[in-house]
Amino acid sequence: MLDEFIQVQQSTGHDRRSSSQSFTHRSRTASVARKWTHPHRRPGRPPKPEALRQPVPHLARENPGWEYRRIHGELLSLGRKIGASTAWEILKKTGIDPAPQRADHSWPAFLKAQASAIVAADLFHVDTVFLRRWSVLFSIDHDTRRVHIAGITRKPTGP
Repeated sequence: MLDEFIQVQQSTGHDRRSSSQSFTHRSRTASVARKWTHPHRRPGRPPKPEALRQPVPHLARENPGWEYRRIHGELLSLGRKIGASTAWEILKKTGIDPAPQRADHSWPAFLKAQASAIVAADLFHVDTVFLRRWSVLFSIDHDTRRVHIAGITRKPTGP
């Protein structure tokens, strides 16, 4: 009896769903199909842009005493928004140790890095044949190793 009732409804066009319900069901099916059939991206965060990755190893090679946090701060002052952990990650991927132990912290290495900004000054005296003492003030430019004589006097403490 039930089978006959279902056949009668199907032959008269009366389905359990109305046409609007059928349309809604089809559109939901289509949206689910679109969701699961779109091209998949790689999992995880997208890679950093090249313009952000380039200056990190460049600064690390130019300034061997800088650690990743110093590089991060310098890039922030230049207007590049980058995290400290991102600087660490970029340095690791390029094969540069982000820790401060990668630098030679010896005195000669420091002088070589800072030579263009260091000038030393000193005072020495010269005794003449006539038993007079002259004092000479001079400076040495560490970068070019040139000696500059600033002045010569007989009384270095004043008039």
